[in-house]
Amino acid sequence: MIHGAWLPRAVPAPRDLERLSFADDLDDRLSSLDPGLQAAARAVAADLIQEGERHPE
Repeated sequence: MIHGAWLPRAVPAPRDLERLSFADDLDDRLSSLDPGLQAAARAVAADLIQEGERHPE
């Protein structure tokens, strides 16, 4: 709510702005999680990639 008060008008970012994906943030620290959580994080990353392929901006 505070952010909304500071920025009452949302302005989209430029379309050519390079963005990182969730998968880009999965690094060596992922190995510190238990195997089930590692698998869940990788599955979410894969789902997000597939969703992006179905609905490109």
